[in-house]
Amino acid sequence: MTYDKHTDKPPHVELYLAGDFSSPFEVLTANDFSASQKREIFETWHADLMRRGGYSRHSELLLDIEHSLKSLRPEVDGSSDEPIG
Repeated sequence: MTYDKHTDKPPHVELYLAGDFSSPFEVLTANDFSASQKREIFETWHADLMRRGGYSRHSELLLDIEHSLKSLRPEVDGSSDEPIG
């Protein structure tokens, strides 16, 4: 199976969608992902929760995701592809 970046979700986002992560902490401590990959997972997760009820249903998890996003090193030039964790 080949990955088409224009039509398919990245493999690390597919792991989130498949339910491989149960908490933001698991994403933050995953050594296999770069900061930008973790950011993509968190942004996808956040958008998904907002579509499914937002803060009224998922406030604690959404706040944890937002805090985790802020804790990632900022992308300065888009080259933060080294794994962190």
